[in-house]
Order: sequence, then C-alpha cells, then structure tokens
Amino acid sequence: MKISIIGATSFLGQTLINQLQATSHELCLYSRTNKFEDIEAKWVEYSYPNQPLDYDQLAESSVIFYCAGAGIQPKHGDSDALIYEMNAFEPIRLLSAMQERSYQGKVITFGSYFEIGNQQEEHLYTEGELVSHLNSLPNAYCIAKNMLSRFVYQTIQKEPSFVCQHFVLTNIYGATENVNRLIPYIVQTAAAGKPLEFTSGVQKRQYTHIKDVANFLVEALDNNSVGLFNLTDPTMVSVRELIESVLKTVKKELNISPNATFGTIGRRDLSMKFLGLDVSQLQNKFNFAPKISLEEGIVEYIEKYASR
Repeated sequence: MKISIIGATSFLGQTLINQLQATSHELCLYSRTNKFEDIEAKWVEYSYPNQPLDYDQLAESSVIFYCAGAGIQPKHGDSDALIYEMNAFEPIRLLSAMQERSYQGKVITFGSYFEIGNQQEEHLYTEGELVSHLNSLPNAYCIAKNMLSRFVYQTIQKEPSFVCQHFVLTNIYGATENVNRLIPYIVQTAAAGKPLEFTSGVQKRQYTHIKDVANFLVEALDNNSVGLFNLTDPTMVSVRELIESVLKTVKKELNISPNATFGTIGRRDLSMKFLGLDVSQLQNKFNFAPKISLEEGIVEYIEKYASR
C-alpha cells in the first residue's frame, strides 16, 4: 500500500512515520526539508505557497494523511493568514482535488477540540455538536480547525468517491514534542533549578499520548468507516493536576524539589475552561484502547532529559 503523509516533519507526522517503518507499506513524505535519509521512503518537497502539492501524484496513493498545520505554537508567530491556509484552505483544496479526480483511496484529516471554543460548561462534545455549535472562537487556529471540520462533514454528506476520515484530537503529548510545550518546559526548567510560574490551572482537558494516536491510525488503515470521529483518551484532567503530576515525577526521578507557584500568569485558553470530547462514535466504529498512561508518558520526558 502506498501511503502519503503531508506535513511529514510535524509532531504527528514524524510519530506516524516511525510506526509505519515497521510495516511493508511504501511511504511518500511531503515536507519543506528532507529529514528522512535514514529511512526507506520517497521524499517530495512541499512548502506552501512556493512548492504546491501535486494532486495527480497524490492520487496514486492508497491513503493520504494531511498532518500539516500552523499556529499550534504561539511562539512561532504564524500569521492569521498562514493559520487559515494550512489548517483549513489547504486541506479543503486537497479534498476538493481528490473528488475532482474521482479518487478511490482514503484521505485522513485532523481536527482539534480547541475548535469547541469558549466553553465553561462541563459537557463532552459529540462530532455533531462540533460542526453545529455557536460558541465564540477566540483565535484564528480555533476558527480554521472548525472550518475544516464543518467542510469535511458537508463533504461526507455528498458521498465522495473516496473514503473520508476526520479525526478530532485533544492534547497530544510525548517526549518528541516541541520543547516549548508545557511538559518539556516543566521538566527542563525544574531540572535547571529555576522557578516555575503557572496559571491557576482550573482548565480541564483530555490528554492522549502521541504513540497511542499513531498506533491507532496504523492499525485502522484497513478500516474504511467514513465520518468524523473524536479520537482521545476520555479521561478528564485539570491543567493543575497535570502540572502537579509532572512536578511529583520530576521530584521522584531527579531527586529535586521544584519551586512552583500557581495563578501568577495568564493564558490565552482561560476562556475555554472545559474542553472534552465524547468518544462513543469512535468506539462504535473502531477499537481504540489507549495503552500509555499519563504517568508513563511523563517519565519518558525525564528519561529523554537525563540521556542528554
């Protein structure tokens, strides 16, 4: 089976590639730079807008993963225009191009539960609610992701020639993620003996290890169920509970006592007090059972830090 991954150097893309290397599938990897000399795969230069996607070439693949994106890390300073292009318009163009070519394979795209937007009520959102809610969306990333989910939903209603699967993710984490994200920031800052400052941590979230997501996607390659599916470990955790778990593990594994204070800084996601997804539809169509606990996932970060 020929599998194309657009955005191959992304967090999800790289983890997916690692899982697929153990299979016999032919890989075609689309990214700005070639970081794949050590693996058996074809690299195709892709850099929006200068090096566009070749839709005819993509149509030769049995499965197409769209893992590219922008605006995930605020520190990157991506413009709103780029965020809309990479998270909404580019995958929409891909889906439209495959339909125009009567593509017979599978296209897999991804949403984010941040597209729920400003939400205070403790309510788990179904896929139908994600594409119909009227919540205020606080930034371009949330708007763009919700635009894509709604477009995919409408595309599916038209019964396209190809299998269309759209998986809505929650917070994905793992030791290979960007060092500026929350868990690696805590581990590195605490290990350096520097003080840590956080929000009050009242926000409630769901966390899924990136390897659990990638393993699921590989195992589900032959499942041609069409639709939008919430893909997450269903456990709800407050941000403060997550932080305290990381601090506790750091203290145990590195034998240090981190200096941390809560409620001293603000965050852009405070208006989204409760973000959670209902996974009933996923369980009806797929067999997803997360294997990596949050505690095990945190230890991975510390092991990576200690191995430097």
